[in-house]
Amino acid sequence: LIFVCSVFITRANIRNTVEEERLVTLTTAASAVRNSYDYAYEGDYKLTMTNVFMKGDVNLSNNQQILDKLYEETGVVSTISYNSTRKITSIFDAAGNRIVGTQEDEKIFEQVSTGETYYGIVEIEGVTYDGYYEPLRNSDGSFVGMVFVGIDRAAVEENIATMTGKVI
Repeated sequence: LIFVCSVFITRANIRNTVEEERLVTLTTAASAVRNSYDYAYEGDYKLTMTNVFMKGDVNLSNNQQILDKLYEETGVVSTISYNSTRKITSIFDAAGNRIVGTQEDEKIFEQVSTGETYYGIVEIEGVTYDGYYEPLRNSDGSFVGMVFVGIDRAAVEENIATMTGKVI
């Protein structure tokens, strides 16, 4: 009985530790995405009359290298949305197309557009992520969209199971 209780307590402690590390990873990744685009391209975010996503004079609509590099190096997926519409992303649909032009969750958008962040489980294109959203702002502080970063939930659960197995 003591062993069983010990296993449950150990698993709970591991889960809490992983949860804390995951939130730190995601907030750091979101800041890295935002700062990378701010450092690489001058000016404010805007959408042209022809629906081209810009930062200053740079067309970002097909400029997803920073997001792709983050995914390649860390496994963290990311998206920048203008208002609630995904404009650049490292997430693909089942057909292999980037999910640009799709809408973010309305409740999450409502929360983040008020200046708050959001951390929780989200489903995008059939994949469940531990996700983190933060506001995207222009130089005058005005809200223009959101930065999303996420870690595949299946990988997180596998990590917890592996860590628990090593302890037990």
